[in-house]
Amino acid sequence: AFIRALHPFMNEIIVLEGNPSFSKNPQVVTIWRRTGMLHSSMSGDLMIRWIGAAVVGCLLACAVFGTFLFISGVFLNDWLVGPILMHLGFPISLWLVASYMTVYRFLSYLDTRIRTEGWEVELRMRAEANRLRGPQLGDAA
Repeated sequence: AFIRALHPFMNEIIVLEGNPSFSKNPQVVTIWRRTGMLHSSMSGDLMIRWIGAAVVGCLLACAVFGTFLFISGVFLNDWLVGPILMHLGFPISLWLVASYMTVYRFLSYLDTRIRTEGWEVELRMRAEANRLRGPQLGDAA
């Protein structure tokens, strides 16, 4: 679990960036070198995000399961956790929270890349260069 805290965006680096695992060429950016570049400057912030996400995920799972228990109690007048609720409601609540936390992790990955690599500045510079260059032939009106 703490590997996820120390290198939280390893999956995104492997899948989205497509870096090689190993290379004899020192100029090639491997997965571990890329992980170090991305995580080293923000390790404290990423650890706090991981702890916060773990706490929020647990609380959110309890809240969603409690909502299912409440709905079961109101509509079926059964306020106890029965086998149907345990076999359907509990896994559904965990999958809903896992889906939500996946989106949170991806947005955190984008935020970390923007903060460490300055994408925002580069995009602003490109937009300003395009604005100064003016409309080109062949551009849509």
